[in-house]
Amino acid sequence: VITVTFQADVSLVWEGDVNPSIPSTLVTLTGLQPTLTSGSTVRLADLSEAFSGVTMLSKDLGTWDAAMSVDNSVAAGIAAGDWVRVDDEVVLVESVAGGGCNRSHVVHAGCWNDLAVRRQEKGTPPATHSAGAMVYKVVVGTLMDEQPLSDGGLGIVNNLGVVNLDTLADWSGPSNAFDDRYLRLNEEVMKVSSIHDEKGTVRGTVDDRHVTLDANASSSDGFYNNMDVAIVSGAGAGVRAKVFSYVGSTREATLYEPWKVRPVAGESSYEVKAVRVVRGQRNTGGVATVFQPNIGLVHRRNSTVWFTNTSFTWLRQISSSFAGHAWDQALGRVSLTLMSNTLGSHVKSFAMAVRNFGAPQTPRSVTINGDSAIIAMSTDAAFAAAWPIVLPLLTCLPGTRMAPGDVVCGACAVGQYTEGCGGLHCSDCPPREFTSVGGQTLCADCTPGYFCLGASDRRACPPGTYSEARATHCANCTPGYSCLGAAGRVRCLAGTYQALERQTACLDCPAGNFSDLPGASHCKTCQAGTSSPPKSTGCQGCSPGTYAKSAGMSACADCEASLYQPEGSATACLDCPLNRGARV
Repeated sequence: VITVTFQADVSLVWEGDVNPSIPSTLVTLTGLQPTLTSGSTVRLADLSEAFSGVTMLSKDLGTWDAAMSVDNSVAAGIAAGDWVRVDDEVVLVESVAGGGCNRSHVVHAGCWNDLAVRRQEKGTPPATHSAGAMVYKVVVGTLMDEQPLSDGGLGIVNNLGVVNLDTLADWSGPSNAFDDRYLRLNEEVMKVSSIHDEKGTVRGTVDDRHVTLDANASSSDGFYNNMDVAIVSGAGAGVRAKVFSYVGSTREATLYEPWKVRPVAGESSYEVKAVRVVRGQRNTGGVATVFQPNIGLVHRRNSTVWFTNTSFTWLRQISSSFAGHAWDQALGRVSLTLMSNTLGSHVKSFAMAVRNFGAPQTPRSVTINGDSAIIAMSTDAAFAAAWPIVLPLLTCLPGTRMAPGDVVCGACAVGQYTEGCGGLHCSDCPPREFTSVGGQTLCADCTPGYFCLGASDRRACPPGTYSEARATHCANCTPGYSCLGAAGRVRCLAGTYQALERQTACLDCPAGNFSDLPGASHCKTCQAGTSSPPKSTGCQGCSPGTYAKSAGMSACADCEASLYQPEGSATACLDCPLNRGARV
């Protein structure tokens, strides 16, 4: 039995620029039958959802061999005409023989494909490759940059963040938080920030140092800075010019150098094929400084550019004579540390090839014992001397966990979370916090109108009570407010009031009374000479000819016959002078 154990709650980290604060994954292989003899090797690589098709050599490949056997190139998507890398050698696949079979966890000779190949392509050196070496498809392009170099040639300088190419066919591999895209240009590795493949017709203004791009071009200022505009048809076909600055509102680009042949508006068609990059990755750039942390090398035009979603499939090889790893030959056990070239942690697939110079392996079941997963697999034929095995190692994403007996990661339930890489269990939200959906990496603060006792216990406040954020209980509604439970505490509007606790509504101020500010616990009384209708925010003075003799009046009264009042806000009427009456 082969047992693979790995630590819980781990992150897979970079090979090269290793982050020492993140633990690596420990893998132990035991029960290699009967023992691995002297000279036997274990080769291990991280497939990491590579953009290109990936397979393994199933036989040794000599320096000058024109045919190589691989583990099921059909399933890997490698066909005639594809470029592949084997270790550091580039190979062109000329034909594929053998139908392969459905990819299995333990592959036997009946699934191999034989490839006729052309060796040492693209200037790569000849080499011998051992069974189990990773073979993966790559995309090839040519640097076509118009940047003048110091010696008068063309290419890109060490701080330019744009690479201009002849083609971007098949360069649009998957990209997310865990799958970074890279390209390799000569000895420099660059991280891809964005890929730009555009076509259009020259419009508007065209002179020696300016060109107006198509209406469908970007409206963002500076979007095409340092990208080449290549004329592909019409006047100027075949010439290129590099953009110095770009105005998005007018689509007008200013060039570094004058056009060698000026294009014509409405006639000349152009292409932009460029990749924005971060230079000097994996310690392959120049001497970095605090001001230029990501400078690269200088590259000449027509250099070959390689692209793959994970540029390098890091391969570890260990043998009985190899120091630095735990090797127990008597027990047939090896422990080694895996490093990955992708950030974060998610389901990984590792390919291992065990080569035993002793007796061929006999048919047997293969069991993977993880911290929480047991997956059983078997083979239907004897293993050959080269023994490719593909084993899924599962490290759950934050927000997920793997329950005992499961073989896939499941989302944390409502009321639970995991911050780092998921393990066997999710943690309950603490009191004052909650989650409303599963699969969360953090718990949110309990919202106003609710109280949270931890885990999934989140309850709405009953009518007449309220809560602020992060509450573990609800409080009685206070005077001056109404409380509808989950709807929260609402301050009484001006013109209304509430004098009691635990109330669900505010009351209108009665006639002759008012409240001029929100949140009133009582109404104020209108003074004599004024009045107010119900739900008033203030009192109105009596008009001339009327009066309010006491406080709290709902309306002013008219002066009676033989009485008058020329002033407003009066509390009484006056007697008319002798020989004069009051007009009503």
